[in-house]
Amino acid sequence: MHMPLIKSCRLRFRACSGIRLLALLFAAFLAFAPCSVLPLPAASANLIRENGMQVLYGDPCFDTEPPIDLAVSPDSSTLVLFNGSSVDTTLQLPSDGLPTPNTQACVIDAATMKVRGAVDLGFPLDTSRPYRFSPDGSRLYVTSSAPRTPAVIDVRTPSVRSLGQLGAAELALSADGAQLLGLRNAAATQPIQSGSKSWVLSTFTADSQRRLADVPVMFPYAVTDVDLATVSHDGRTLYAFAATPISTSATQQNSSADIYHGRLAAIRIADGSVTDLGPAASSQAAVTADRTSLFYAAGDTARDPDDVVSDDTHHPITVTFTQVTADTHAARSVIAVSDVDPADLTPLSITDDGRFLSGVPGMRGNLATALVDVRGKRYVHALDSASSAKDDTTAASGGGNVLTPDGTLQLSASAGEWKKRKVIRLSAGNVGGSTVRGRLSLDFGRVPVRPKEPVMTVAPDGKTAYFIAGSAKDDDTDEDGTLSSGSQQGCGGSVGGGDCQKVDPVNRGSGLLAKVPLDGLRRQVRQSYAAALQRGIGVGTWLSGAWDWLRGAVGRVPDPFLLAVAGALVWAVAVTVALVVWFRRGGGRDNE
Repeated sequence: MHMPLIKSCRLRFRACSGIRLLALLFAAFLAFAPCSVLPLPAASANLIRENGMQVLYGDPCFDTEPPIDLAVSPDSSTLVLFNGSSVDTTLQLPSDGLPTPNTQACVIDAATMKVRGAVDLGFPLDTSRPYRFSPDGSRLYVTSSAPRTPAVIDVRTPSVRSLGQLGAAELALSADGAQLLGLRNAAATQPIQSGSKSWVLSTFTADSQRRLADVPVMFPYAVTDVDLATVSHDGRTLYAFAATPISTSATQQNSSADIYHGRLAAIRIADGSVTDLGPAASSQAAVTADRTSLFYAAGDTARDPDDVVSDDTHHPITVTFTQVTADTHAARSVIAVSDVDPADLTPLSITDDGRFLSGVPGMRGNLATALVDVRGKRYVHALDSASSAKDDTTAASGGGNVLTPDGTLQLSASAGEWKKRKVIRLSAGNVGGSTVRGRLSLDFGRVPVRPKEPVMTVAPDGKTAYFIAGSAKDDDTDEDGTLSSGSQQGCGGSVGGGDCQKVDPVNRGSGLLAKVPLDGLRRQVRQSYAAALQRGIGVGTWLSGAWDWLRGAVGRVPDPFLLAVAGALVWAVAVTVALVVWFRRGGGRDNE
């Protein structure tokens, strides 16, 4: 009498199973359907999540002009993104007489990735000069270009105010953030071609810019302009790059506007006395977080006019990357690189502990920047994200390698094409190793921006990395309004994707900002390293690590001595092991 009931339950079970099967098939269809059916996530109009990354795009900060640079506050809570136009004053300016568009600053909350506000700076930003945050992150001091003038951005409002009335072309901030310091020519308000030895060091309060003191500074040589590097941790010394006049004959025979001519000077703030530290090949410096050490490229770019070649080729020089102790001015050579074109020098960066220096040119004319162990005074491996890729990724452009502040992780971002999809790939590995042990990808199928020239930075707390990327040029767009072959939005770049949505080349967006938590990459690197040990290469890895540690611990000792010590240690260990084994097997006992 229960047969009808059983039959009814069976039918209901089959119906439920069929519904579930249809639901699964529909979900699979959505996953592999043409991209035009998949809208961008509705949770936020301009913020999506992919592969653990948060990606901000489509905001007015990106709609009209591409992002050009990014600054992170000392507490890592606030981002200031610059877009629009900038001028690097270390390079030759265009002579077409056209005005340079202004730069816009967008203030972004790092936790939520929401834009708090934006402000037009009213001038093109000088990207060659450091961005100086106040210790509490409420103010950001920047420098305009042509003419160079300092300005302060109130991050809380946001708003911008010019500080040109102070008379200095650039301002440096004391370690405690209480004072601003600037240098001005005593004879003229603007740099003069012949230079002047007489300058004035002015000190102001940081909050109200009230003038505290004017101290005369007498350089031992004529100076045309100054670039401020840093104020020492004890607040007693201002380090500045002093540009010196360029030979008129050399200027006429060679296009040397992109070559820096100057010297590094240590200026005592109390009395204005100057200690000359020698010629500098660049006005860029890297300073440790505690401001106890400064690193710069030492080299004399001045030349005899007779050495100038007629085809405008720059004169290669030997550059010595040097460490300066901030309180004593003591200089220590880290590594010397020969045959360096000064025009190819890039900004330097140093880990918080002063151990690893990046941005150093490679040996023998290699333009790729390398990584240097400061203690060991030697090159170490830089991350090779191109050769380590085990897929068909074709790198198009990259933003170079960066290190986390604690010196434990090496990162590299590159834009390219992977399996016919436009992507940005973030690679990670151990510092001092070239093997990629972790990788994240951002597929531009979900973002109406085509990747180009990613620029990456790491937050001061070392927990998060950020990269900005501009969009490809409009000339990569087909006549019908779609992105050119291999670049259709959201369609994986498949050729002939008739269902792909068309993108307005004007309104598709000019760039994006991506936030990358580093915990996942650190985990990937640790797991990859552990797997490498389990595959049987553990002995070699540990020996290599021990050798690196030995060289780092006694980095000033010459290599032959290190080899002798290592050989003696290996011999002693081998003899000890042999003796132990011999005695345990009964060696040395009288035979009965």
